[in-house]
Amino acid sequence: YGQRFGSLLGKHWGTRLLVNTGGIRHDSGHEDQNGNHYDARLKTGAGISSLFDYYPSLDSGWHISGGVILSRIKTDLSGRPDAQGNYSLNDHNYSAAQVGTLTGQMKYDPALIYLGGGWESRPSDAKGWRFVSDVGVFVTGRAETTLSSTNAGQKEALQAELDAESGQLNKRGGGVMVQIGAAYAF
Repeated sequence: YGQRFGSLLGKHWGTRLLVNTGGIRHDSGHEDQNGNHYDARLKTGAGISSLFDYYPSLDSGWHISGGVILSRIKTDLSGRPDAQGNYSLNDHNYSAAQVGTLTGQMKYDPALIYLGGGWESRPSDAKGWRFVSDVGVFVTGRAETTLSSTNAGQKEALQAELDAESGQLNKRGGGVMVQIGAAYAF
């Protein structure tokens, strides 16, 4: 749903509410996080975007957008030991045999800040079907990270190191978002 503000703020301004019913899964490959190597898989879910648009020209569909996106984003981590067969947990080295299988998950705050721009194939006040697109960047809040290993249940000290390491991985995230679709204006 989109609406120009008209005389309230001027015809150059508008707002859109977008519903994304899909999600993506992406193997982001090999990542280094805090001295460890991980195979990472990014997963996003359905979401809702509330965007404010500025149309520099009333005769074109070009716009600059900013707003908030609500969507679930998480990254599954699968640890890999270094070349010597070790993991670095909370600045202490542990052998792969001591740790076992290292896995984790980073869950981001569902509220994302978005800034981008896009194009519509017809001016926003024209009636009928149109192609719409947006490209921009988003920034997330800090991730809530949990790490676990198959041998942590047997060693309390190892679990404490995993918990401390998890806290060091609670970083902000960001990315690029591309949206394409169709719209109909009444």
